[in-house]
Amino acid sequence: METVAALSAVAREMKRHVACPIGLNVLRNDGEAALAIATAVEASFTRVNVHCGAVVSEQGLIEGAAHETLRLRSALRSGVLIFADIAVKHARPLVDLGLVTETKDVVERGCADAVIVSGERTGSETPAKVVQEVRRATKAPLLIGSGATPENIGTIFDSVNGMIVGSYFKSAGQANNFVEPSRVKAFMAEVSKLRNRNTNVRPTAASIS
Repeated sequence: METVAALSAVAREMKRHVACPIGLNVLRNDGEAALAIATAVEASFTRVNVHCGAVVSEQGLIEGAAHETLRLRSALRSGVLIFADIAVKHARPLVDLGLVTETKDVVERGCADAVIVSGERTGSETPAKVVQEVRRATKAPLLIGSGATPENIGTIFDSVNGMIVGSYFKSAGQANNFVEPSRVKAFMAEVSKLRNRNTNVRPTAASIS
């Protein structure tokens, strides 16, 4: 309960102070809480780590509950989007269906509005070949969820619709440190270069975990 209360307060303040879309990720996998908070504060999206299927993680077995989250969204008449992870980091699937099948299931059966693909751990680079495989499997919006840096985003920029960036923005690239403005400026300078070479402007979004 305290997690829901705290995230609601923080999300409301972010909504008041930033112009870009914001989203909620209630860890480890509380899609219903994230959706409820996002709806209440008029956020734009949620991130659900395990929307469909089941994984074995460092926190034990985590099961997707897409049906419950979707029913809640319908009951609330909410327009909040659901961004769902594919091959979520810090976990392994209980039954490995492969990236293509998992992606199709999440979008076609789980009705996710967008998909997220990441590296194996927080801050780990998302392999370009993985991005391309997921991109070929769906026309849904695709984001990378970890490991984006000014040095590597050029390899996947044209294939994705957004990036969730955390670790790179922090001092020394460590997720537990504070944000370092110079690293944010360096990253966004590279994003601007890539946008200028491409007519498809990529969205920018912030999320709360």
